[in-house]
Amino acid sequence: MSLAFVLYIFLGFNKFFQLGFVLTLARLPGSDEASPVVSKYWPLVVVLRVVTVPSTNWSIAGNLTYPYFPRMLDRVNYVLGAIVLMFVFDRAGRYISCEPLPTVLATTTLLLYLLHPVLMAFILSIFSNGSWFREANQVWLGSLVLCLALVWSAGAIKQVVSRRRSKKEQEASSSEDEDSET
Repeated sequence: MSLAFVLYIFLGFNKFFQLGFVLTLARLPGSDEASPVVSKYWPLVVVLRVVTVPSTNWSIAGNLTYPYFPRMLDRVNYVLGAIVLMFVFDRAGRYISCEPLPTVLATTTLLLYLLHPVLMAFILSIFSNGSWFREANQVWLGSLVLCLALVWSAGAIKQVVSRRRSKKEQEASSSEDEDSET
């Protein structure tokens, strides 16, 4: 791992997250003042995508999030292509009406993002002797199902607790009403 790679991870990913945050801020009610620039001239986007698209030959080149291509121009094209795609997806999302993500899925994706190494290690340690969960996609799917089950169970427990709490509050308020009448 070179210093350039570490700097890219630290600075590049940070800037991508900041760009995503700024793009999301423009969607808040009352602040949606981002006018289309390139989408009025959509053939420019096609040219930008052609210029910045990675080669058609699949090469993982060491790391999928930032492949270390041998030539610097290929690495720059990869990053520029990712930036262009962020703007394309943002603009496309403004033309399509969106429904809110269900809370279960939002919580599951957040936990999966945070806990996926732990969940995958847990699955691999449990099924290390058998032939199950030997492929990467099986381990990922197993961690997804496990995380979804955890979130669903936590939601069910939360509902039971809130029902009991509201029932106790109703009983307490009805007993106070009876005491005040007498």
